[in-house]
Amino acid sequence: MNNLANVRFGKLTALEKMPSVIYGSGTMMTVWRCKCDCGKTKDVLSRYLLRGSVKTCGNCPREVINEERL
Repeated sequence: MNNLANVRFGKLTALEKMPSVIYGSGTMMTVWRCKCDCGKTKDVLSRYLLRGSVKTCGNCPREVINEERL
């Protein structure tokens, strides 16, 4: 899946593709700017979104996180 724009991943919605990053091994990684339900934004590697290993901005108020557990 190349275009993740407007796709939800947990509490995050992918907004726009950011410039790719290169890791030490020379691997190019795609980064997406996401907006959390709490209103904060976070840049996340697409592989983490697709795996489900990142679902929030990491700074959500307790109420937002608890809604996900219900």
